[in-house]
Amino acid sequence: MKVLILTTKYPSPNESEWLISELANELAKRGNSVKVLNVEWSSYQPRHKHRTMNPKVISYNAISIPLGRFSIFPKWIFSSLKIAPYLILDFIKKERYDLLITTSPCTACASAIVLSHLVSKKSLLIYWDFFPIHNQQISNKVPVLLMPMLKNIEKKLVNSFSDVACMSPANLVFFDKYFDLNPKQNRFILPIWTSYLRLEKSIKKPLFESSIYEDNIIVTFGGQLVEGRGLETLIEAIKIARVSNNKIKLVVCGDGQLSSIVEDFCREEPLACSYLGKLPREEYLNVLSYSDIGVVATIENVDSPTYPSKSLDYMAASIPIVASVEKNSDFGLVLEENNFGLSCDAGNPETLAKLLIILAEDAELRYAMGRNGLKFLNDFHSVSKIVNRILEI
Repeated sequence: MKVLILTTKYPSPNESEWLISELANELAKRGNSVKVLNVEWSSYQPRHKHRTMNPKVISYNAISIPLGRFSIFPKWIFSSLKIAPYLILDFIKKERYDLLITTSPCTACASAIVLSHLVSKKSLLIYWDFFPIHNQQISNKVPVLLMPMLKNIEKKLVNSFSDVACMSPANLVFFDKYFDLNPKQNRFILPIWTSYLRLEKSIKKPLFESSIYEDNIIVTFGGQLVEGRGLETLIEAIKIARVSNNKIKLVVCGDGQLSSIVEDFCREEPLACSYLGKLPREEYLNVLSYSDIGVVATIENVDSPTYPSKSLDYMAASIPIVASVEKNSDFGLVLEENNFGLSCDAGNPETLAKLLIILAEDAELRYAMGRNGLKFLNDFHSVSKIVNRILEI
């Protein structure tokens, strides 16, 4: 089978694997021919055609035009024109693909999606973040005047796909309400995936290991430090929890525009928090393998539900998860029903602190939940099982 993947995030050969590269590699390993066209949004480093034969990857950076708050508009609309020539050439040469795969938001690859349908027999849209409502609610960066137009563009692109997959039942329900029912479209649930299914402790101890942190309960938060991550709530919860149990220590891995919040907390209470910055993936996974609790935090007053991808690494490390998530999310329900963590509503530091204290004071509970999380990961989030599902559909 010939597969075409459109994306806005794909690692270069010297970078760590990510969702789309794991998917592409698994498809290629099954004997499928895979081509990836990538318009990279997250990096200003030059992107280029990879030398690997399968998957074949062609990458460009997204365009950047300094127009203040309105600079996002040309970036969303025009960046994908960079990969359009490859699709036009495929059309002229009568090159055809059995399956087109892309992820949300569609507007980021708008022109490429339109052209890709001309050279693809079937198409699968994997919908994660809802555009533009999610972007507007977590960062307020999308101009309000453009919201109706951007949603209309997104909806038209969404309805051009034969199949749509959402991360969880709550995501699928919200999807149907947000974009309206489309009887011509096959919509189903497809969990996020990973190829990291079990983490072993390395002989080399992670950076936070020192006399200060010995015999303490390490609570790790990993990922981008940007809007929507609930950092303020998490830090306040750590302060509250340490009043009852001063062995609770926060370790933060990652970077972003909100890293100063973490840095300020480290300066104020150096015994309470360690900030490791952005780490190579192997080092980050090693930190998790020495951690006791993994924490997920989002913000309140967000309509679209999330299923945090960082939770998969916590499961692989066999550590329990404490989740402070928006009310519409069913992630908290999933982890509690399967007994691999505890959850509360986002924006409530007091309740989040109580959950951290419960796990900090019960090693047996942490162990049991960690084992349950590992099992859940292998049963539902393995990339090989996700590819089985895609090929089956």
